[in-house]
Amino acid sequence: MNVAIVYASMSGNTQEIAEVIKNVVESKGFTCTLFRTGGTPSSFHDYDMVLFGSYTWGNGELPSAMRTELRSILKERQLNINEAAVFGSGETQFPKYCRAVDEMKYHLENHNVPVRQETLKVEQSCRGSQMDKVTKWTNEILEGETWH
Repeated sequence: MNVAIVYASMSGNTQEIAEVIKNVVESKGFTCTLFRTGGTPSSFHDYDMVLFGSYTWGNGELPSAMRTELRSILKERQLNINEAAVFGSGETQFPKYCRAVDEMKYHLENHNVPVRQETLKVEQSCRGSQMDKVTKWTNEILEGETWH
């Protein structure tokens, strides 16, 4: 299996989650490539699955970097994506905790991309007890147990 991870990160938390996911994918013997927003490939044809990750900004908003990237991938370049899954970081102190995750999923599904039902929402950093949550989610999406 060949997996791509497209992510937007400001404080480094979402990047850290993406790197942990990459390590889990590679520990299974699969290949995984990280793409920061603005640097995605011209095609996802060679990827079995594309994971999208972002932090939530302001009042529960998808950051402009990820919004622009999704617009480019889904509308402008109309790239085909075989399967997708969505993850992100946020803070529970805000009323719209990790809403960017839900918005990414919405846009992907609205463009007929098959998206895994179970999303991953991480409180700030994936260090400590949340590391198991990230590992478990990654294993589940690789095993195909969470289809929408």
